[in-house]
Amino acid sequence: MTLADLAQLIRHYMKYVIVVPVICAIVAALASFVLPPTYVAKASLLTNGDIALAGGFAQNEAELFSQNGIEVTSTTSTAYRTITIEAQGSDYGGCIAAANATVIAASEDYRKANNQASISTNEAVTAEDQSIGPAKAAIMGFIAAFVVMICGVMIFDLVKAPIKSRKDIENVSSLPILGCIPNRDRGERLLANVRFLSDDLPSNIAIVPVGYTGATLTCAELASAFENAHIAATRVKGSPHAQSLNTINLPEIVTLIECAPISEGVGAVYIAKEADITILCVCEWRDSRKTLSSVVEELKFAKASIGGIVLLTEGRLENSNG
Repeated sequence: MTLADLAQLIRHYMKYVIVVPVICAIVAALASFVLPPTYVAKASLLTNGDIALAGGFAQNEAELFSQNGIEVTSTTSTAYRTITIEAQGSDYGGCIAAANATVIAASEDYRKANNQASISTNEAVTAEDQSIGPAKAAIMGFIAAFVVMICGVMIFDLVKAPIKSRKDIENVSSLPILGCIPNRDRGERLLANVRFLSDDLPSNIAIVPVGYTGATLTCAELASAFENAHIAATRVKGSPHAQSLNTINLPEIVTLIECAPISEGVGAVYIAKEADITILCVCEWRDSRKTLSSVVEELKFAKASIGGIVLLTEGRLENSNG
């Protein structure tokens, strides 16, 4: 996936990519007011003796004083021969007391084991407030949700593989795009391309949707275009379970057959096989490349005369030369 493809995805799913992170940012900011504060008190122990032994005593005492919602930990710095005790919790005074009690207990244990070594302690006087403020919580919530949404739309695009442009249609099939809906020319280009498919005016045209929608709008667009060109046209519904065209060809009248999706029955295949021209309608972002390929393959196997594809875009007007 290129950066251009990613930008196109973000533009299409903008309301999700932006709105969801904004909601998460607001929720995170509100949660920061509700959640209890987090304090960290630090005390230290310095010795010129066996630092590993002192660290072991500090670790044991830290486990003993980790209680009442306060977590006490110890870290050893061999280079500086220092042991740092940290007490973290929501109780300001409790954190200070736990850190100091741990460092004092550890120093007493070490003196009992080695009274020859020098040992000194620095007790905690204050506890640092490490709570996440509303602004930081909002930023973290927005960034986390934004990353999740970007990954989500990328995975969705890989799995569904929707048709996003003319290029996708060209990559899947060699069929021409007869026109786009909506358009600025009231279907004039679409009608012209349909008439260019054969020397004579077709008696019937099968409109087959690739997905679940699109046939009704395409039929309406073609019927309006024929009317504007002063050509008589009639619309009929094709049964999803039809086994033949089952329409009467009337002279100088074009019959537009609105077929049901092939997923509902193979009636569209039987109708397309006997129709003079078959037009596929593809809905941008709704229909997948895999579905289009499958429908084209099935109609070609039935030896249907596929004239081309009508692309239904999402509310974007297409130029007549597009």
